[in-house]
Amino acid sequence: MYKGKTMATADSACDKPKVTVRLDQLQYRLVEFLRQEGKFGSTDGEIIANVVRFYLQEKGLVPLGKSEEIQRARPQD
Repeated sequence: MYKGKTMATADSACDKPKVTVRLDQLQYRLVEFLRQEGKFGSTDGEIIANVVRFYLQEKGLVPLGKSEEIQRARPQD
């Protein structure tokens, strides 16, 4: 039986679609770690959305500089 965490990633105050994400314990610990670092956001939804944006940017699927959110989400080297 699956015992992962479920998180909604959309803000109810905007028109963005809601996405439900299921994470296992290891994946959720990574989200918690990223929250503590503060580089990807402060909520589960912000962190997951920014990780996806960063991944798409790294894969070349989103042009560099296209979105201010991507630039803010990029970890400092």
